Amino acid sequence: MTLKIGVIGTGVMGKNYIRVLSGLQDRCRLTGVFDIDCKKAAGIAGDYEIQAFSNLAGLLQSVDAAIVAVPVFDHYQVAKQCLENGIHILVEKPITATVEQGERLRELARDKNRKLQVGHIELFNPTIRVLKNIMQQEEVIAVDIHRLSPFEERVKNIDVIMDTMIHDLYILSYLSGLVPVSFTAYGSRLHEQLDHVVATFQFANGMLATLTASLVTEEKVRTIHAVTKKAYIRADLLDKKILISRSTNFFLSNRDADYKQQNIVEKVIVPAYEPLREQLLHFIDCIENDKTPIVSAKEGLDTLRMAEAVKQSIIKYAGKGSEQ
Repeated sequence: MTLKIGVIGTGVMGKNYIRVLSGLQDRCRLTGVFDIDCKKAAGIAGDYEIQAFSNLAGLLQSVDAAIVAVPVFDHYQVAKQCLENGIHILVEKPITATVEQGERLRELARDKNRKLQVGHIELFNPTIRVLKNIMQQEEVIAVDIHRLSPFEERVKNIDVIMDTMIHDLYILSYLSGLVPVSFTAYGSRLHEQLDHVVATFQFANGMLATLTASLVTEEKVRTIHAVTKKAYIRADLLDKKILISRSTNFFLSNRDADYKQQNIVEKVIVPAYEPLREQLLHFIDCIENDKTPIVSAKEGLDTLRMAEAVKQSIIKYAGKGSEQ
């Protein structure tokens, strides 16, 4: 039987899910969409010739699985209703607004024997996957991750840690396979929420990592730089490029040249595929073949705990000038 999937929420990510699902007709059937803004839901439903449901209960009676792409503070209630109705769910990151809510969803999914996947889409980014393979062959000294964006009205009610840095907390865990032993975090508030945060982590093997997340820059930046004992690695997640600089013992035949040694720069080929499509195919595969999602509730909760710890660290030291 063809898996029937519905999308809950028609914001930026909800629209992206609908677009990609509409192209996966050989794997599933995009049944319909629900949003509390009925006119918005009806508009996008008309574009894709699917049904716009007037209430969530109606959609849940018509699908096997659902994408939860509503605002973060509604994740728990919507996901809970899905699971209680026996619906498999893919919940956008973060899994919920609080760890306690996430734990309850995890238990409910287990009790109902339903799949709960968290939408940490960067795990399916081909640049990240290639970068992990490279770093596994290196002795990493330090990692520096930047995720910078202009301010948008949609993020006025959520801080940069939960909206943006949470991606890189997961990436850091995925790339290193390690849990930090200590960290410090500093933040600035230009609008209603924390919107520029820098966090530095130290690991038991001596590796250092610095994460910078911002919602106040004019330029959009998604970069990862890694220093290893034998190389300097630069990855751009937007351009899907990886460059590796290595030293060599190659000497020019002209001994009177200005330099005696040059670096070799390797340009790594990164496969071209859409991360969101890969994430959805994985979700479908987990349902059809009874597999555990690679970003399950556990991984989503681990990342949320770290995000909350970073935020609490900033609040703890606010009196010492770390939050402005």
